[in-house]
Amino acid sequence: MYEKSYMHRDIVDGVYASIETDFIITTSLDGHLKFWKKNYIGIEFVKHYKAHQGKITGVVISHSGFHMATCSSKDDALKIFDILNFDMIHFMKLKFTPYICEFINTFNHPELILAVTEKDTGFIHILKAESKGEVTKTIKIHNYPITAIKYNEIFNTVITIDNSGMIEYSDPVNFEMPTTVKFDYKSETDLYVLTQNKLTCLSLTLSPNGKYMAMMCKDKMVRIFNFLTGKIYKTYNESVKYYFENYSEIISNEKFKIDKSDYDKRLVLEREIERYLDVLPSLNVQFDDSNKYIAYSSMLGIKVMNFHTDHVII
Repeated sequence: MYEKSYMHRDIVDGVYASIETDFIITTSLDGHLKFWKKNYIGIEFVKHYKAHQGKITGVVISHSGFHMATCSSKDDALKIFDILNFDMIHFMKLKFTPYICEFINTFNHPELILAVTEKDTGFIHILKAESKGEVTKTIKIHNYPITAIKYNEIFNTVITIDNSGMIEYSDPVNFEMPTTVKFDYKSETDLYVLTQNKLTCLSLTLSPNGKYMAMMCKDKMVRIFNFLTGKIYKTYNESVKYYFENYSEIISNEKFKIDKSDYDKRLVLEREIERYLDVLPSLNVQFDDSNKYIAYSSMLGIKVMNFHTDHVII
């Protein structure tokens, strides 16, 4: 039931949570950023920043939950915020055009280390928070622009995916093949599946225990990988084609409680959305703290599922 609205001046394209500090951060297409404090009931506005000159292309919260970094290809800037004190503590004007960023330091590391991708190339630039934008190392392990980057702190591995679908695992220090995984060659894994099917990864998420990673891809398939083996663990089809082919079965399923006219409207809307996946905010998959459930948006609404048993909760 609708209860209350919290406003931005432009379309909200990102919502991020720091569980450790009970802060929620929202971003909008005009480059604005807002801090909200989670209360026992609802949220309370805390602070507003005009963080960038346009769309914020990269947002990441540190593994401690105390820091956040943002970057934008519109102004070539990287900013780091202290979440607990809702304050901007570092501003860097970069000598390259950034796209996305990720903290690649462990929870107890004394320095904040960031990997920042370059927008139109496969380069990854490594910076320290106090470096004032000076690049300490540049790595190229991709031939195409990188669309997703995540650091698995549990297994000390950086995962990167480029727009050709190439998935790479790297050690965060030397960017060689990590020793923590259970394969020697990528040919032993399913990590070529996106490249083979000419797919782009829209979002990449890691489970809290680091053992699983989930991708929402351009074909509207949710792919869950066993992180250590690189093998696909589960796949869920959320494409318009799937919902069209299973029309009667879904309409008759009392769990979804949807009538025929509403279903038809949603099919039309989903077809329209699929035409603009490149410009719309990325669809993503979230794991719960038990590492048993995933939640993601689907044509039927927010779907919560036990991905070990395939049982749909909601």
